[in-house]
Amino acid sequence: MPDKQVPEWLGEFLTYAWVVGLALFGGTVSYLNRLKAGQIKFSLISIVAELACSAFVGLMTFYLCQGVGLSLTTTAAVAGIAGHMGTRAIFRLEAIANTIIGYREH
Repeated sequence: MPDKQVPEWLGEFLTYAWVVGLALFGGTVSYLNRLKAGQIKFSLISIVAELACSAFVGLMTFYLCQGVGLSLTTTAAVAGIAGHMGTRAIFRLEAIANTIIGYREH
């Protein structure tokens, strides 16, 4: 029986979908925890914004992890954690990027 290989584009798509899915799941968990703790009230706009931020930061984290050569398993875990962190992760990534390029706010 011949081996069937997944087309490269499909493999890449599934990788991105998995990473974004993990980041979205992390963002959902974060939102629900804050909702349960009474820190926020449910808002459709708020959860959509939270999930968009989680997906973005998860994808950026994926690129950074792959850029430094981390394994796909470690990258996926870090992307999920970053998705849970949401905007806090964005501020941390911004600080890292500023350090790398030597930018200092005055």
